[in-house]
Amino acid sequence: MLTKAKLPRNVGLAAILAAQKDPGNSALQEFKEKTGLYIEDDWKRVKLIFQQGADGLYHPDLYEVLDATKSGALVSGSFGAIYNYLNSIEQYRSTADSNVYQHRSDANRALVRHGFQGMAYGALRYAPYGALFLGGFTLFKVCFQAYRNKYGIIEYSFGGGVIGALFRIHYGLRGMVAGGVVGSILGTISGSVIYGVLKLTDTDIYEIKYAHYAMMQHKLNVIDNEKKMQNDVADG
Repeated sequence: MLTKAKLPRNVGLAAILAAQKDPGNSALQEFKEKTGLYIEDDWKRVKLIFQQGADGLYHPDLYEVLDATKSGALVSGSFGAIYNYLNSIEQYRSTADSNVYQHRSDANRALVRHGFQGMAYGALRYAPYGALFLGGFTLFKVCFQAYRNKYGIIEYSFGGGVIGALFRIHYGLRGMVAGGVVGSILGTISGSVIYGVLKLTDTDIYEIKYAHYAMMQHKLNVIDNEKKMQNDVADG
């Protein structure tokens, strides 16, 4: 009987500890080569982000963008759902619709139904904004990092400034400038916090990326092994 293999939770941590113990290990150096660290052409490093490797995995920065997009959708969707649920309940109670029912149970069911309809609408309305904002911010950040071949706070400021300006483009030039300034400030703050934590924990950014990549690679190996086992059982 086939059992589904699980991804160990300590894969990423083990990769970080291995990299810290031996910064010159071959796996970490191979990972740095995969990310284009030693490529001299600036635009070639940027293009490398969107190319698939021979192992079936894409550039680690692209997975960072996808994770940020999903996280943005989840957080903003949850916020929109809660906000719209409470707003819908309050709006329903303040209108005459809550007084048309003769029985309290019917009124309560209608109230809950109205609230959950508002929750669904709020989640669907706000989730795309969060996904586009955080995903776009991360995309511009990693592309600028690849172009400069450096990792610092300035890339966070750049990513926040660009996505902030784009989000306010419908307000004209003044709106774009204001959005860019606010986005740059938020990006600078987030970058400062992240690099502050890295400094305090004495962790290199490549060790974090390597750990995430190791988890993705291990997950891919687990899936391949499951497919091989299923094929062996089918052939056997």
